[in-house]
Amino acid sequence: MMNRFFYGTIKQSYLILVALLLITSVNKTNHSLMAQSASAVMTFKDSTYNFGDVAEERGSVVCNFGFKNTGNAPLVISRVTSDCGCTSPDWPREAIAPGESSVIKVAYNPLGRPGPFIKRVYIYSNSQNGMKALTIKGDVSTTSNHAGLMYPLVVGPLRLTDQKFIFPPVKRGSTHTMRIKSYNSDKSHPIKVHILHTPSFITLDKTEYEVGPIEPLEIPIHILKNKALSIKMHNEPLYFEVENYSGTKSKGNIIIVAPIVDDFAEYKSMEDILNGSPKLALNTYYDLGKVTSLNPQKIDIEIKNEGKKTLKIEDISCENPAIKHPRKIGPIKPGQSKTLTLEVLPQVIKEKGWKGISSNVNIICNDPSAPLRKVKVKINI
Repeated sequence: MMNRFFYGTIKQSYLILVALLLITSVNKTNHSLMAQSASAVMTFKDSTYNFGDVAEERGSVVCNFGFKNTGNAPLVISRVTSDCGCTSPDWPREAIAPGESSVIKVAYNPLGRPGPFIKRVYIYSNSQNGMKALTIKGDVSTTSNHAGLMYPLVVGPLRLTDQKFIFPPVKRGSTHTMRIKSYNSDKSHPIKVHILHTPSFITLDKTEYEVGPIEPLEIPIHILKNKALSIKMHNEPLYFEVENYSGTKSKGNIIIVAPIVDDFAEYKSMEDILNGSPKLALNTYYDLGKVTSLNPQKIDIEIKNEGKKTLKIEDISCENPAIKHPRKIGPIKPGQSKTLTLEVLPQVIKEKGWKGISSNVNIICNDPSAPLRKVKVKINI
């Protein structure tokens, strides 16, 4: 009898313990679910603001981005950043209670920045939807027509900063990126830009772009990472087509210039370059002054190797048709010199209708400390 009572008591105690554990587990689960469901949510009515035409001389312009905490926990903004010093955000430092609203103010300073712009502001907070990006855009006009000076090349509605884009010296087998800057001058309609042909020494991310009204377009161009590229001053056109809203197409081109130089892989340190490399020495400025004769004018340039290894002149180039030059001159041993002879042609200058020229002759060599040299030649007629 006693055993039956003893075991019955134990069984009841066990069931009571299991029940208590289940209740505790359920309470913990409910608390966990409640904690998980309590979160802040930052909701904006609009994430883009278009200032339209912004007069440079009137100074900074400001817009407000209204938002609401649509979550069920306080919203705290930890920081707000922008992608340019010209853009200044201001935000509430106090917590925003659930259901409450507030604003983020964004100021843009147009001084010295004529032309179209797109800038972004990034908001970091405890919002469930993570980091939020806001966008401002517009077109800065100026009474001094700086925008026209910044974008002088016109192809249909597309405006570009230049007819020619020049890379810095790029080592063969490596790469470098430049951006072709332009914008759509049509204030009401988008345009399409199609790249028709690219220079043999570059690559593009894509060949078709759609640009909204008064929006900028930057086209990245990359030097081919190819060790087979010739060591020389590469100079080739990039052809493109601009299509407006009505389907009218305008064709244009720009010139891409890239000096490809040796990779200098044989030099492992600056000490190697200082103690065991060629070194080119020459005068880099020649002003012939006023010339009345139309006879060719010769310039003899002494090129001296002041280094420790043989100097090789890989390429000589000049885009000006009034300057004649050889493509190469032979190797120059350490301590020796050779003469590079240029011929300036006043007759060509006159035929072109120029009053004179001020042009560079480019020399690419195997001097690792300065593989590209420019010799300036000036003359008036």
